[in-house]
Amino acid sequence: MYRGACALGLAVVAEIGLAMELPQSVQIHGFAQLNPISTTANNFFGKTEDNVSLEFWEFGINGSWRPSKNLLVSAQLASRRAGLEDNGAIRLDYAMLSYSFLDSPTNQAGFRVGRVLNPYGFYNETRDVAFTRPSILLPQSIYFDRTRDLALSGDGVQLFAQTRGDLGDFGFQVNIGQPRTDDDSRTERAILGTDFPGELKGQPSVLGRVLYERGGGRWRFGVSSGSIRLHYNPHGPIDPLPDGESHFEPLIFSAQYNTEKFSLTTEFGQRVFKSTGFGQPKSTTTGESGYIEGVYRFTSQWEAFLRYDTLFTDRDDRYGNIFAAEDRFGRPAHSRFAKDLALGVTWRANSSLLLRAEYHYVDGTAWLPIADNPDFVDWQRYWSILAFQMAVRF
Repeated sequence: MYRGACALGLAVVAEIGLAMELPQSVQIHGFAQLNPISTTANNFFGKTEDNVSLEFWEFGINGSWRPSKNLLVSAQLASRRAGLEDNGAIRLDYAMLSYSFLDSPTNQAGFRVGRVLNPYGFYNETRDVAFTRPSILLPQSIYFDRTRDLALSGDGVQLFAQTRGDLGDFGFQVNIGQPRTDDDSRTERAILGTDFPGELKGQPSVLGRVLYERGGGRWRFGVSSGSIRLHYNPHGPIDPLPDGESHFEPLIFSAQYNTEKFSLTTEFGQRVFKSTGFGQPKSTTTGESGYIEGVYRFTSQWEAFLRYDTLFTDRDDRYGNIFAAEDRFGRPAHSRFAKDLALGVTWRANSSLLLRAEYHYVDGTAWLPIADNPDFVDWQRYWSILAFQMAVRF
């Protein structure tokens, strides 16, 4: 039902855009992506085990209006189905007013207010648009799909500045506000291990990034960091989980080298996770994750990628043996790590149509969608993913 409604909505908007003569400063764009997936074990965004599932798709429409040189208003509505993790409900991804109090060919500075995109790594702000990334699935060690809304944007204000010069281009962004928990059940499953009766809500948080580019984008470097807070409010005395707070401190280093034919990208992350309350002693866990990826462009239409991606939830218990022995939910040791070897190919038919196919061999289940795999006993440590994608945009 959602799929049909969103497809119809995009078609209507496209027709309106063609029929109406909009002001030059108004732009309307949209995208749609269908991702058939099959797995040898476990389920990944649908009933994919030994089956081809069509339960992973995305639709979106975004628009912008520039009433003056220094002012920009933009927003995006999206619908995403990801098996039982995401039901396809329409949500507001971002809606922000951007004002530049300094705007010249070499320097820019200003602020954005509203629901603003999170500056995080190389791909987070455009993670939903297939044309801006090299693969169907982004490296899950850095860009968790099962916490997509929480990672994508937050409600608050962003300060930004950038300068261009002979030494290269520098950019800075920092967000101050409240993390999104539109569907707190998804966030609870990812953060707390299951969906509890109470509510997990965002608290005042900060997230920032510094980027440096040289040689017209040949070399790119970035550092992202922040302090993200979530608070759990139990649902009365029947709630088995007491009041508590989760606190994340991510630190991501990003680097990329680009030529006409080849790109090499690596990102490494350290995440400090602090837990207070929940009827348990205070705890601090430091996780590590990272990937290295090469993309080769055979022609302007054909490209291929090869990537190795690793995630360890706790660097002091990399393979989860201590965790599994103590976990009250019965989660297996391999739920604390994942190592993914992936390769794929992309055909960019034109500026509006893209087709992809990719294969993943995975050791571990640290980023396995919990809603699609509710029984931890059935989780398999070694599994493979075969994924396809058809993406369009206007």
